[in-house]
This record gives sequence, structure tokens and C-alpha cells, in this order.
Amino acid sequence: MADVEPFRILIAIDGSEESLRALRHAVAKRQSDERVVLHLLNVQPALRADVTTFLPAQNVRDFHRERGEQALAAARRELDAAGVPYLHHVSVGDSGEVIAAFAVEIGASEIMMSTRGQGRAIAALLGSCATETLRHATVPVTFVK
Repeated sequence: MADVEPFRILIAIDGSEESLRALRHAVAKRQSDERVVLHLLNVQPALRADVTTFLPAQNVRDFHRERGEQALAAARRELDAAGVPYLHHVSVGDSGEVIAAFAVEIGASEIMMSTRGQGRAIAALLGSCATETLRHATVPVTFVK
């Protein structure tokens, strides 16, 4: 019998309660299909060039890593307590584009993420990570409210 390809779910985690709901939705899906592999991703916004010019590159990387790990902490605690295996990642850049590109990089079958419930008017004015992810994604995107 041939090995079955894992079903990789990329879960965008920003540290909010809403993103934990998306995580729980993915965990429920995993419980019904053991071939599901969970990947947690936090995307940190890049610091402005006028700031990074005066800082050593390692300090900037450390800053992004630390902030990303803080955002992932509650999700990781929840998965660890439940004994659910996962991989976690921190990246830097424009969230929507990074999430979509990272999904391709890891061979994700699906992206799961929360919506903040801002509505169309605010999303149109402020931009929306969910909208940008959907625009750039080449795999299905599931939004959990």
C-alpha cells in the first residue's frame, strides 16, 4: 500500500481569541483525519527601514522571533495540553502575501484563519489580512468567525 500524502493545514495565528477559534476548528478536523498535519504561522509586520538602519540585523530577527513566539504562545499551550502534534513558524512581511506564499512553500492543502468581523467598509479602508490571503492563495482558504 502506498503512503498517503499528509493533508497540511496552515493556521494563521495572530494571538487573538479569534485565531484560537480557527485553531480549534483545525484540531476538530484533525481528529477526524489522522493524516492532517497542523502548521501554525504568525506573520510579524516588517519594521520600517528608518528603524532597521540603526539596529543590527540579528536584533531585528530576534525582535520578530520573540514577538511571533508571544503571539503563538496560547495556541501552542492549547495544542501541547491536548497532545496534538504541530509545527510552528514565524515569518515577517505583508500578512496576506506571506500566508499564501508560505502555504505553497510547505505544500499546504488548506489555509485556516479567523476573520475579525470588521465588515466590508472597514476592511476596504484598512485592508484585510483575510482578503489579501484569499487574493494571493492558490489553495482553499477556510475562514472561521
